[in-house]
Amino acid sequence: MILPDLEIEYINFLPFAAIIIIAVFVIAFLVLIFRSPFRYPYFIRFFDVSGKRKPRIEDFIDNFIIVTEFDAIQEHNKSILIWKQECQDKIKKSKIMKLRQKQFNACLDDANAFKFYLTRKQTRYKQQNYVRMPYKVTQPVDQFSCSYTYLKNRNEELKMINYECTLQEWHSKNQRKLMTKELREKIMIRDKYTCQKCGKYMPDKVGLHIDHIIPVSKGGKTVFSNLQVLCSKCNGSKSKDMTKCKLSYLFIFIVRRAFVLFEHHFTKRHLNTSVKESAENMQKYSVFMGLWFFRFLT
Repeated sequence: MILPDLEIEYINFLPFAAIIIIAVFVIAFLVLIFRSPFRYPYFIRFFDVSGKRKPRIEDFIDNFIIVTEFDAIQEHNKSILIWKQECQDKIKKSKIMKLRQKQFNACLDDANAFKFYLTRKQTRYKQQNYVRMPYKVTQPVDQFSCSYTYLKNRNEELKMINYECTLQEWHSKNQRKLMTKELREKIMIRDKYTCQKCGKYMPDKVGLHIDHIIPVSKGGKTVFSNLQVLCSKCNGSKSKDMTKCKLSYLFIFIVRRAFVLFEHHFTKRHLNTSVKESAENMQKYSVFMGLWFFRFLT
């Protein structure tokens, strides 16, 4: 008696089930059509800054460009251009061309094509069998997005300084703070612990100085090509030579300035030609004395 009633209810439910299944298929088909098939190929790099205080993401980008010599960025930019061409070919073959073109235009993000992230490893703890167990978690610290043009201009600036260091280090006002222990060790290994002026070999590093070839006061940079190894004696003699040169220039300036004041004092009160001639002779004499003193000091 119960089975026929169940069969009738089951038969009445079949149309509703068929309608639901058809609706699901229709919705899935519409989602497949109207969903954008384009995914922009971003360039993503992560830099680990664990143990570093106040890291600048631009410095890590410069180091990445220096190490890879801009090849990785150029190759990815070429892949982006190829992807764009393939997308345009798909749009031309599509029956809903206008919709696909709008989706493609919305997908483009050339201004943020290259993404760089700073990450830091942090220690976390979890309780396991009444024991506190440590584990590492990578947390994002900072991010930076830019275009290919920005990186290209930055590479040109680095190329102008021969990839010696980052742009921040190159334009830094305090160049002496950039002298790190690692840089000192690299210079000593390059020069084989030998003074570049007298040739003295000191493998124990005692008395070895790292010297700027072009002084910092004259615009010299703390870069690999502008540093050399000198012993304490040669480095001290270099500073003495510079002091002598400065004294000689100071003496010449004082002598010439004194003569200018003398000439102005006499020519203003006496307009005789003899006084002017004597003034010219005195100027020549002061220049001669200045040059003689310069030779004496050097």
